[in-house]
Amino acid sequence: DEGKSKRERGPKYTEGWVEFKSKRDAKLIAKQLNNQQVGGRRRTPWYDEIWNIKYLSKFRWAHLHERFQYENEVRKKRLRQEVLQAKREASLYIENVEKGRKLRKLERKMKNSSEDINIRDWHYDQQDPHEAAAQRKNKKKQQQQQSTGLTENLLKQIFPS
Repeated sequence: DEGKSKRERGPKYTEGWVEFKSKRDAKLIAKQLNNQQVGGRRRTPWYDEIWNIKYLSKFRWAHLHERFQYENEVRKKRLRQEVLQAKREASLYIENVEKGRKLRKLERKMKNSSEDINIRDWHYDQQDPHEAAAQRKNKKKQQQQQSTGLTENLLKQIFPS
């Protein structure tokens, strides 16, 4: 294809791991290659890249494998949650579409039928909040007066003066 002047590279890797049989070799290679130019032929895409190599002490292949398993599980869990959310949204949409169809069908029936279907008109009596607060205060005062009057009568009966 003439439109493509650049050659497509493969995947871009950001990190990689190498396992050595001997600790001595691993330390030596990490020391020698760290911050060195990758090199090779000048036309290779990685010619100017620089190695960044570290020796990880007490690091085992099992640790790396465990990390990959954990990341895969997290990715799968996130994917499952996204799928469940999409299913919920789809079912809600379908439910709303069905409700709309039923309402349109009911409206058509109402238009076509000659008899009136009794539709309830909802009406709520609302009370003034200031008036309600005043009524509560009056009720409390009356209850207090009744209770004090009862105790006074009781005291008069026990201790006649």
